[in-house]
Amino acid sequence: MKLALTTLTFTLLVTAGQCLKCYSGSGSFSSSFSEKECASTEEWCMKSKTGVSIATVETRGCFSSASNDAISNACQSVDVAGIGTETCYCNTDLCNGAQGARPIIGMAMALISIGVYFVI
Repeated sequence: MKLALTTLTFTLLVTAGQCLKCYSGSGSFSSSFSEKECASTEEWCMKSKTGVSIATVETRGCFSSASNDAISNACQSVDVAGIGTETCYCNTDLCNGAQGARPIIGMAMALISIGVYFVI
């Protein structure tokens, strides 16, 4: 039992050290996006919404700050001729999705496994 818990904990901790994962794709619905492991040079996730109030298109993906040193965990909005674009950047796994709790699940599982290991 302890071996299984140790293996699970090790696997979760090793997984945490891999490349950043972001949602990727373009469209108007959440089904338009899939998880993607970014290249080692891409250290940001990006989510961009473009359009007017009744019709918007979202684009999500990985982004490298080498092309823009001013990137931070923030959003920027631009409005040109009535068409608005909001672009947000973040740097944690799957942070460019609608749900914010998913990256926490892996860490919670690791902590629970460690706790169970020391109790058993």
